[in-house]
Amino acid sequence: MKRSVLITHMLTPQAAPETAALKRLRIAWMVLCCLLALGAIGIRLWFALFGLAAPAVIFLLLLLTLLVGAVYFTRKVRADDQWAMREETP
Repeated sequence: MKRSVLITHMLTPQAAPETAALKRLRIAWMVLCCLLALGAIGIRLWFALFGLAAPAVIFLLLLLTLLVGAVYFTRKVRADDQWAMREETP
């Protein structure tokens, strides 16, 4: 009995295995997201630590989060596309 195309597609992994470099980027992005959330929630703590420079520090966290996120997702999509192409070629 032959499997349907939909069943075969559903059973095929859709994402490439995560490399060590991608894992480091993902963890760095998640840490930056958590720090940024803490910056928004605990603004008084940031002012206590950095004084009037606290908004600049939080803005820097925002920029770093966006940059690392863009790099991570670009590389992840590229790896997934290469993985999918490898799976499709006979």
